[in-house]
Amino acid sequence: MEGYDKELASIKETLKAHPRGLTVTDISKLIKLNRNSVSKYLEILVVSGQVEMKMQGPSKVYFLSRRMPVSALLSFSSDIVVLVDEEMRVTFANDRLYEVTGASRDRVVGRKIADLPLLSEPEVVAAVREAHEGRESVRELTIPSGKDTAASGAGKACYRARFSPAVFEDGQAGVTLIFEDVGKQKLAEDRLKASEKKYRQLVETANEGIWVIDMNNRTTFVNSRLADMLGYRVEEMIGTRVDEHMPPKSEAVMGKHQAGMDRGASTSVETTLISKNGRRISVLMHMSMLTDDQGRPSGALSMVTDITDRKRMEEELKAARDSLASRVLEQTRELTEMNAALKQEIAERRLVEEALRLDEARLEALLALNEMESAPVERLAEYALERAVEQTGSRVGYILTPDEHGRKARIFIVSREVRRLSRLDPSTAEFDLNEAILCTEPFRTGRPAIENDYLNRPGKRGLPDGHIPVRRTLGVPVLDGGRVAAVALLGNKESDYTPADVRQVSLIMNGLWKAVLQRRAANALAESEARFRYTFDQSPIGAAIVSLDSRFQRVNPELCRITGYGSEELLAMRFTDITHPDDRQASMENVRALQAGEVEQFEMEKRYLRKDGRVVYGRTVVRMVKDAAGRPLYFLPLIRDITDWKRAEDALKRTQRFQETLISNLPGMVYRCRNDRDWTMEYVSDGCLALTGYRPDDLVHNRGIAYNDLIHPDDREKVWERIQDALAKEGPFQLSYRIRTAKGEEKWVWEQGRRAPGEKPGDIALEGFITDITDRKRAEEALRESEVRFRSLIYNSSDIIRIIDREGRIVFDSPSSEKLLGYPAGYTIGKSPLEFIHPDDRARVEADLGQVYSMTNPGIPTEFRVRKANGDYLDVESIGMNMIGVPGVDGIVINTRPITERKAAEAALCESEAKFRSFIEQSFDGIVLSDHNGNVIEFNRRMEEITGLKREDVMGKPVWEFQSRLQADAQQTPERKRMIEDRVRQAFTTHDSPLYNRYIESRITLADGRQRIIQSMLFPVKLDGSFMIGSVHRDITDLPRSSEPGPGTGPGGV
Repeated sequence: MEGYDKELASIKETLKAHPRGLTVTDISKLIKLNRNSVSKYLEILVVSGQVEMKMQGPSKVYFLSRRMPVSALLSFSSDIVVLVDEEMRVTFANDRLYEVTGASRDRVVGRKIADLPLLSEPEVVAAVREAHEGRESVRELTIPSGKDTAASGAGKACYRARFSPAVFEDGQAGVTLIFEDVGKQKLAEDRLKASEKKYRQLVETANEGIWVIDMNNRTTFVNSRLADMLGYRVEEMIGTRVDEHMPPKSEAVMGKHQAGMDRGASTSVETTLISKNGRRISVLMHMSMLTDDQGRPSGALSMVTDITDRKRMEEELKAARDSLASRVLEQTRELTEMNAALKQEIAERRLVEEALRLDEARLEALLALNEMESAPVERLAEYALERAVEQTGSRVGYILTPDEHGRKARIFIVSREVRRLSRLDPSTAEFDLNEAILCTEPFRTGRPAIENDYLNRPGKRGLPDGHIPVRRTLGVPVLDGGRVAAVALLGNKESDYTPADVRQVSLIMNGLWKAVLQRRAANALAESEARFRYTFDQSPIGAAIVSLDSRFQRVNPELCRITGYGSEELLAMRFTDITHPDDRQASMENVRALQAGEVEQFEMEKRYLRKDGRVVYGRTVVRMVKDAAGRPLYFLPLIRDITDWKRAEDALKRTQRFQETLISNLPGMVYRCRNDRDWTMEYVSDGCLALTGYRPDDLVHNRGIAYNDLIHPDDREKVWERIQDALAKEGPFQLSYRIRTAKGEEKWVWEQGRRAPGEKPGDIALEGFITDITDRKRAEEALRESEVRFRSLIYNSSDIIRIIDREGRIVFDSPSSEKLLGYPAGYTIGKSPLEFIHPDDRARVEADLGQVYSMTNPGIPTEFRVRKANGDYLDVESIGMNMIGVPGVDGIVINTRPITERKAAEAALCESEAKFRSFIEQSFDGIVLSDHNGNVIEFNRRMEEITGLKREDVMGKPVWEFQSRLQADAQQTPERKRMIEDRVRQAFTTHDSPLYNRYIESRITLADGRQRIIQSMLFPVKLDGSFMIGSVHRDITDLPRSSEPGPGTGPGGV
């Protein structure tokens, strides 16, 4: 995960800012990262417990995890925790030790580490001894594990072990051993690789074509969608150049892409690709730069969308506009004839002068509309509305248009009086046609509507705020092929509206609509002509207009590029002049068939002679253009340069072999099946045998068994419903379920696929990939169990565990804090821990905490006093670990335990030590104490007076050395010294001696030659599992005695 820290952090910050959750698409847009990568990173975060996923309908919604990842809190304590006492015996071990070693609890606790697997390693024993001496250490260990694990490999386990001195609750010294299994990192890397393979499969089932090229514009990867789009197999396209699949003269397209990549930006462009069978496909290409690990450009990724249908619709729209233009001209003629008839009617019908005047005004308005050739549509509508308001005697007027769904109406134009009086903003005002507003009926029925008493209208709901008061209204629809294109709404005429007003407004509005359509048709015709000229000149295919005697009349730049001739040179030549001699005969036969009407067009591959003498291959399509009477006018040849395609044939064959090898080695099964209850397989890859135990022939067409019979009975209905739901939404599907193999084994599998065309029109097939995820399922279950176990440990710990963020605030406080300090749960959250520390200790604790933040703290616990809720102070010690940046923690983890009892024990120990020291120093007898190695650890003042030796010359040295120095010169021989040493070592080894607890007398010789008689008693000392020998000595030289003592072994001897 270390290579994805930045992306993972970005996703978590985004989820933190959106607590209600986000989908993969939402996150992809917010952090500007493709959906496949976002899905991969989200899976890592879900498995690690940092992110949660919930299904909301068909969508997966992701949230920042609300659980406290306890396993992360205890990561500093590692996986294996062991406590060892001074006798090197295990007093506590967590479950992880038993899992690793296979030993039971009763065979571990109470036994010495030298007898236990893992702990008996020499390096472990040495480190424990150092810790007993007060030296903490951290070591990297590779230890035979006795079993294979996915993380550490066969027979070995790798640990980072910490050995820390500790004091148990009873005051005894001990050692804490923490083993962190560092082999898990490899397991995470393996999972990431599996995830990458899964997302490669997502690419293969994408709905859009995916095209990856290197810095030389050569294809390094295409998905099956792109290969199908162009009619190739995937392996045929690998190694080909992009421009090999484009018409000639495509430098402008590739140049735009290259300029975008040089700036590090993405580019989009519409262009044309040529399929394997020569069909031209219009596509939209979106290209983004790819970089290597050092950030250097390594190639480009293109998303290719087929827009051929859209282009065809544009051509059909052009034809419709041409037809519309013809109809407009015809209707204009009709309008002119109507105008003449109306003028004649005015002269003949004097009795209806006012009505005729209105008709004349209306016609004048229509003529004016027809003559306003350059005015925008808004100006035409405003003029027509004002004339309608004027000729009906209305005060206000509106033209409203429906939205694309026909549910709401928007104001398009208002009259001058409305602009003066209304407080509505026409640019934003819209009305729900389901409400009873003034224009509802014309929009719904397509018929005019008159309302002469709006104030008393039944069921009226009032007018919008800011609307002009209304008394009378007239609504007239404008129809376009039975569809309501607009509604003219007039109001507040002094007298009632009549059918004559309807007729007047209808004619004006229809005239307006004809003028609008005529304007649109004219614009479309001009655009079409310009588009043809541009398309011919800019076409990536060589094109020409050739006369019936084969002379060039017009050529485009691409044809000049293919032949190497300039346009003026070609216009002076015949088409046969550039045709290869070996292809002229076949070409002329095709031309004769075209002229004879035997074919509408012909297509052939032929060779052309360039100006420089080189031969180029071209795929040529020739049509004959005729006039309306069917007479031939000229030939229209289209030539596509396919020279590079010829060279690519060998590379495509090699790619086909590579594709077959790739599918056969995928870790799973590639399939195509029917959408029936048996999931009848039409194709399965060789991976079927490893996955199911059945050969591919057993599953194809259900010869041996149907795939549905392999699915676990409890999962079959779920699989059917999930896939049918995805097919209904025309999207891909992903799901996990169980299968039973040929051997009866149960496996978890993950499947991804999408809809594909069936063998017959209307049939549905499925194509996808199925792989074994049994190991991943088991790992997820183990992870959940570990989370529960660690959460129980932290919430039942007697120590206080806190997390402090980067600003020094407490963001987590374990339940034991409430038990030990008395503060209610949540009270300390958001506060600085320094607020609760005794003022005399605060500066020292703050300094130690600063070392933890700077990662310079050597791991030594800090002792201080902390304030309880009742105002008392509690003696505690804390140790911190910097886990800033660690997922799920991102702070300082502080482990705090009370040491009040230990303090009391230490005080009692100091008092006992003082009493012991006073007794030793004031004794009238000489006292010697040696440790388990025979070294002197106590030599009191009286012993100095008896022997004449200085304490500093004896302390820490073997007891037999100072004994030898007290022997007479004749007895100071190597043999006698070895004898004394052997007896001392034997006593320490056997813990027994015949001289224990008996008085013995011996003679010693002082440094000045004087001899003294010493009475001694030896006794064994066992303390906290340690063995020592003590001795008490008294000078009896001047006391009466019954006999002379022998030479003995001297003070402290055995």
